[in-house]
Amino acid sequence: TGSYSWTIPADITSSATAKIRVKDMDWATLGYTVQGISNAFEITSPRIDIVAPLVNDRVVIGTDFAMQWRARGKDISTVKIIYSPTGDFVNNAYTVIGSLAASAGTYTYSWKNGDTWKDTIPRVATSSAKIRVVDESNQTIYGESGAFRAAGTFVITAPAAQSKFFVSKTADISWSTIGTV
Repeated sequence: TGSYSWTIPADITSSATAKIRVKDMDWATLGYTVQGISNAFEITSPRIDIVAPLVNDRVVIGTDFAMQWRARGKDISTVKIIYSPTGDFVNNAYTVIGSLAASAGTYTYSWKNGDTWKDTIPRVATSSAKIRVVDESNQTIYGESGAFRAAGTFVITAPAAQSKFFVSKTADISWSTIGTV
């Protein structure tokens, strides 16, 4: 009977089929093999998996934008979400929010604050948008979505709230667009 406290090395290769072997080296020198081999277990590095949006999903600018992830590894406590309309996180990236509990696993971005558009992330239609969920204490640990679409939308500018239209009369209806529609 025995035990050993093993600290998993940081540079170990992840594996879904790792095994531990305990071998009696005294018998090995005599040409005998006396050993025990464990059942398969997993060794994994901390990581963040993106659940939504998925590749080719469509997010309509102006509607709620749900982002979901799974943080794996006990060392990931808080995350930040970064958005890129081009998938370029070096030159074209916007922090959506930071200091989220990694265990929350979800965040919904609203493009508006009441009637006012937010400027946190650009309102640009694109087919190559991506999000990245980053461990705030270790920026090398992150999950990145595949490319998804941010689709343009219409914004009705007239009639204004509480307007009245009368039968057989002409009324002006106007709109603007966000992105290409």
